Amino acid sequence: MNIADLIKSKRVKMELSYRELSEKTGVSHTYIRDVETGKYAPSFGNAEKLANVLGIEMEQIVLLTYQAQFRQSLFDLISTCHKYNIKIPYDKWLETSLPLQPLNREDTVIHDFAMSTLNRLHNIADQSELSDRIKLLSELSSLQYNHQIFSCISDILHMITVTLLKSGNNQTEDMLEQISKVLEQYSNEVSNQ
Repeated sequence: MNIADLIKSKRVKMELSYRELSEKTGVSHTYIRDVETGKYAPSFGNAEKLANVLGIEMEQIVLLTYQAQFRQSLFDLISTCHKYNIKIPYDKWLETSLPLQPLNREDTVIHDFAMSTLNRLHNIADQSELSDRIKLLSELSSLQYNHQIFSCISDILHMITVTLLKSGNNQTEDMLEQISKVLEQYSNEVSNQ
């Protein structure tokens, strides 16, 4: 649970309005609302005031506040990089020890996917496999989005995986060779137009 959800669930459970909680804590009711919606990460001082009234353990509020502030800082960094079209290479990112977390509720799906993908990539010992996987991810992320194409790519990968599991390596390699030939032929036709 993140700090926004924790504060909201405790406030609702205690049947307090924003204004009532504001009166008990001295924290602005609009600030409380903005924290609950994930618009802002609370300061440690305000988080402590809210925790005292809502009965939240200090250890939990400190950890969640720290996490929320990190996410907000990272969001500001990503927004600035996007605004000025700055790309930070992965190795430079690692050197800075920057967190790899999302910054608001809308980014949770992206964060979970990114962390899961990074963990899987990090555990690949074979450099050739790692290089191939990174190349594929880079290619997919740089493509202009088209629902039909992305669905088709997903279906093709699924078909290859199922064929490999059911039929073994030889049939899969034959199928991949046929697909490669068709794609190469089509690519040549498009290039010649």
